[in-house]
Amino acid sequence: MVWNYQGTGRHGFRVNVDLGGLRATAAGHTVLRREYRIDAETSNYWTDAANANLQQVSETTFTLGNSHQVIIDLPPNAVHLITLDVESSHGN
Repeated sequence: MVWNYQGTGRHGFRVNVDLGGLRATAAGHTVLRREYRIDAETSNYWTDAANANLQQVSETTFTLGNSHQVIIDLPPNAVHLITLDVESSHGN
């Protein structure tokens, strides 16, 4: 999870999340990456009360190798959650 809390600030930030450290346990496996966000427009009660629950903003499947990075552009006062689900191999 990454966040950009500023209170009254107005500066966005680009964040590079490096998932390469997971290689030892998941190398060569298929990984499902889901991303969720809360910001001024997404998962925000004051913007859209009907969709104020945690909204998924992307889903990607990839094979984890030596490195995998996710670049996130965070607007002010935003939270971004990344979840990873590793598919188990047959026989493991």
